[in-house]
Amino acid sequence: TKESAADRLEASRRRAAAEVAAGREKLRAQREARERVAAATEQALREERERQAVEEKARNAALEEYASLVRKRDPRAASGWYYVDDAGARQGPFASTKMRAWFVDGHLSHDLRVAPVFEEGGKLPGTDIMQRIDEIFDEPLLTSAFRSVARPRPPPNAEKPKPPKRKRDDAPKPTGDWLKDSLARQKKGIHHLRHDRNQGPAMLFESHEA
Repeated sequence: TKESAADRLEASRRRAAAEVAAGREKLRAQREARERVAAATEQALREERERQAVEEKARNAALEEYASLVRKRDPRAASGWYYVDDAGARQGPFASTKMRAWFVDGHLSHDLRVAPVFEEGGKLPGTDIMQRIDEIFDEPLLTSAFRSVARPRPPPNAEKPKPPKRKRDDAPKPTGDWLKDSLARQKKGIHHLRHDRNQGPAMLFESHEA
């Protein structure tokens, strides 16, 4: 039998409805996928923040513990060691690891007078306040002598202080002698000068930055 116009119209409407339903289902699936990705991303970020918070808490606790040892002048937190040699002269500073290696190898006697330092560039200990190794550390000395606590590292994203920029105005006045002027600039730490063709070959001029 011949398909009537009404049947063709109904079939067309059904196909259109099916396409609309399929489109809606596709959009719903895409939305759910985006929501799952967003939820997973948020979960990962939340876990990362929690991990960083735990690490920061542990780092701060370690820094405080280390600072407490420094305040107490605990030998385990010494940044270096001095000792008095046979001639009565002060030698150092030497790292705790080096002092311990010397002691374990038998190069330092138990009665050697030593003193710890806790600040770089701080006041040097006088030889009169130095103590014997066996007076500072507990027995057994091979276990305790010059044992150190590692200084906690700063956060990996901590910004390092930038060195101050050198002003070009600090350059010495030219004398006309290119070699003398070059040496004077290098002493000032200035290693770059714009080349002037009237002042000689370019190879005679510094061409790299400090």
